Amino acid sequence: MNSIAPNDEELRNLASNTYEGVIVVLNMLKFKDEGGAEAYDRYVKSVSPIFDAHGARIVYAGKTAELLVGDDIWDAIVLVEYLSRKVFLEMVTVRIPKNTCGT
Repeated sequence: MNSIAPNDEELRNLASNTYEGVIVVLNMLKFKDEGGAEAYDRYVKSVSPIFDAHGARIVYAGKTAELLVGDDIWDAIVLVEYLSRKVFLEMVTVRIPKNTCGT
């Protein structure tokens, strides 16, 4: 399965950047074959209150159709707008219960 996740150094670099404006984060999604997309939909519904509380919002979500550059085809992408890097970093440290997706 494709995976791109930031390491501790990358998160520290993000946190130390002095830019204080709105940021948009690209999430590239690859679902498990059976039920993965549905599980992700349940996850999004369950974290919506966390997004709302932090002023974050989904700008775009959709399936991918083709790839211009690279080797990996992703199932979907989601663009999420955060009020600041600080808000993004606060949200990525929020604990979400493991059974949120129903898996």
